[in-house]
Amino acid sequence: MKLLKYFAILFVTSNQILAQYTEPEVRALIADADEQQLVVESSRMLQENYYYFSEIIVDKLLEMKPNSPNYHYRKGFIMLDSRWEFAEALKHFEIAATDIDKNFDMYSAKETSCPPDVYYHMARCYHLDEQLDKAIEHYNKFILASNPKSEKIPQAKLRILQCNEAKTIIPNPTDALVKNLGTKINAGTPEYAPVISWDGTALFYTSRRQWKDNSSDPFKDPMYNHWPEDIYVSYTKDQKKWSEPEKLEFCTAKINEATVYVSNDEKKIYTYKDTEGSGDIYLSEMENHHYMELKPLDHKGINTPFWETHCAVSSDGNTIFFTSNRKGGLGGRDIYYIKKDQAGKWSEPINMGPNVNTEWDEESPFISVDNKTLYFSSNGPKSIGEFDIFSIELENLTATGTPKNMGYPINSTGDDVFYTTTANGETAYLSSFRKNGLGEKDIYQIHFKEPSNVIYLSGIIRFKNEDQKVPENLKLVLTCEDCIPNKVTMSYRDRDAAFMNPLEDCQTYRLELLDSLDASKVLYTSTFKTNCDQKAENVYKEIILNQENENIVANEVKPEPVYENPYLKHMYGYNKHKLTMQSGELKGFVSKIDEQLAAGRKAITIVINSSASTVPTKTFKTNDILAQTRADKIKEELEKHFKNKDVKVIINSVKVDGPEYNKDFLNTEKYNPFQFIELKVK
Repeated sequence: MKLLKYFAILFVTSNQILAQYTEPEVRALIADADEQQLVVESSRMLQENYYYFSEIIVDKLLEMKPNSPNYHYRKGFIMLDSRWEFAEALKHFEIAATDIDKNFDMYSAKETSCPPDVYYHMARCYHLDEQLDKAIEHYNKFILASNPKSEKIPQAKLRILQCNEAKTIIPNPTDALVKNLGTKINAGTPEYAPVISWDGTALFYTSRRQWKDNSSDPFKDPMYNHWPEDIYVSYTKDQKKWSEPEKLEFCTAKINEATVYVSNDEKKIYTYKDTEGSGDIYLSEMENHHYMELKPLDHKGINTPFWETHCAVSSDGNTIFFTSNRKGGLGGRDIYYIKKDQAGKWSEPINMGPNVNTEWDEESPFISVDNKTLYFSSNGPKSIGEFDIFSIELENLTATGTPKNMGYPINSTGDDVFYTTTANGETAYLSSFRKNGLGEKDIYQIHFKEPSNVIYLSGIIRFKNEDQKVPENLKLVLTCEDCIPNKVTMSYRDRDAAFMNPLEDCQTYRLELLDSLDASKVLYTSTFKTNCDQKAENVYKEIILNQENENIVANEVKPEPVYENPYLKHMYGYNKHKLTMQSGELKGFVSKIDEQLAAGRKAITIVINSSASTVPTKTFKTNDILAQTRADKIKEELEKHFKNKDVKVIINSVKVDGPEYNKDFLNTEKYNPFQFIELKVK
C-alpha cells in the first residue's frame, strides 16, 4: 500500500522499462558485470523504483570506489526514500555533497559527482531529525543550486513552510501521551493502518511480516523486498497487554490486503487492494462466524479507474468518507463522501471542499462516533513535516471553520496517518514513522487526559451461564422519541455480543431486544434519558439471558456506579506541616468521600505523597523529617475522621525534592512548588 512514498526519482527520465529481476539474477549480474554496466543497471532500477536490487548493485559500486560522491549519493537516496533511515543516509549525503555538478550524468561510470538534489535530501534528513534550522538552510541551498524548472522546488518551498510550522508547534506540546505499542504489535517490519474497536478491545492493522510457514516468501515485493500486506487483529482487556496477532482468514500470500475500516459490530471489514486499476476499496462480510472472500465495494462512485485508498463509515452506516485522486479534485488525493437518503439511495460523491482539501494530499479520513468531528491526514503547508493528523468540526457533514493540527507529540516531522479512536475519544491510535521506532512505520497509542464530549450507548448481551453463546436471531432496536430518524436497528459483535450506538443529548430512548424469528416477541425493554448538559456520557446496559425450556428470557444487570476519585494537593510555606479539618481544602476533600461512602462505595484507599524543598530547616533538623512530619500529621487527621469506616490511609511517598539550595530562600517561586502534601483516592 504505497501511500507514503514519494514518486521522486530525481534523475534523468528514461523510456526503458526494467524487466523484473530475481535476486539471484542480480547477484549473478554483479559477479560478471563491469563498473559501467553496474552503473547503468543501478540507474535503470532506481528509475523503476527497484530500490532493493539497485542497493545491492550500489553496495558493489561502493566496494569498487568507497569515496565516490556519486555512489554515496545513490546509497543515501535509497536508504532515505525506501526505509527512512535518515541518520545513516545523512552520512552518505555529507560525502556526496563534497562534489556537486548540475550536469550530473546518471548513466556514466566516469561521473564522480552528484546532483544539487543532494541538498534537498540532506534537508529532509535534518527535517526528520527535528534540526529545523539546518533543514531550512539546505532546502534553500537546493532551491538556489538546482534548475529553476526542477519538480522538487515546489516541494522544497512547501517543506520550508512546514519547518516554520514545526518551530511554532513543537515547543508547545499538547498533554497527550504517545507511546509505541511495542514488539508484539510492531514486528520490525512496516506496520500501519490501525483500526481500533469502539471499546478499545480489538486492534485491526496491516503488517508486512513474514508468514510463519514461509509460504509468503515467493511473493515478496521486488522493489522494496517487503513481504505482502496482510491484515491482523490483536485483542486486549485493558489496552496495555495485547494478545498474539492473528492473521485474518481471507488474507492470501500472493495479494496485498490492507486495513481501511471495521464496522462497530466487526461484521464488515473494508480493505484496500491494488489488484485492479490504481487501487480500490474492498469489503468482507461475516457469515456463520467467518469473514467471507473480499469483494469490490459496490457503492456507485467510490471505486474508479483512479486511486481510491481509504474510507471510513459513520456509526449509522449512512455516510462513507473516502480518498481518491480522481479528476476534478483540488489537488493530489482529496477526501469525498457519499450519503444515503431516507429511501436508501446513495448520493453522487461530494468533495469535502477547500476547508479540508488542499492542492497537496489528504488521506485516511476517520469520523467520530457522534459524526461531529472529521480526522484526516494532510501533507500541506500546515503540517510540521510529511503527513500530519488534523481535525475539523462537522455540521450536517459540512466542514466548518479551519482544520486544526493536532499538535506535537501526536504529530511528528515524519509521516503520521490513519488516526482512529475509541468511542469515548480517550484513546487513539495512528501509524507513524518517527525517531526511535521499531520499523519503517509503527503503530502508536495516544492517551488523552480528557475524553471527548460524546454520548453513546454501549452494552453486552450474555447468558447467565457464560458458556452459552448468544444466538444470531436476536435483534436490538433503539427508538428515540424526538429524533430523525427515530428508530435504529443495532447489531452486536459475534465474538462477545457487545454493542454500541451514538446518542443525542437530552433525549428519551427505548432499547428493546427482540427475537428476529418472532418480531412481536420482546425479550427485554429499557427506557432511559440522556443528559442535557452536553457532557460525555456512556449509557451502559448489560442484558442477561436465561434459557427456560426452549424460550429465552432477558433481564438487565444494573452496572456498578462509577465514582470520580477526589484529589487534593495542598502547598505549604517553609516549615509548615499542619492541615486540619478546619481547612476548607481538606474539608471539601473528605466531604466528597463521605458522600460516596453514603452512596454505597466500598473499600476506599487514600494515598499520601509528601514533599519538602531543599531549603534548610532548623525547626525539623532535616528536610526529610519535615516531609515525614507532613505525611504523618495528615494521616493522623484522616484516620481520626474516617474511624470505623471502610477507608484505608497509606503513606506512599516521602521525599525531598527541587533545585539545589543556593542560599536564596527568598526565591519562593523557585522552592515552593516542592513543598506539598498530595492526597489521591483509589
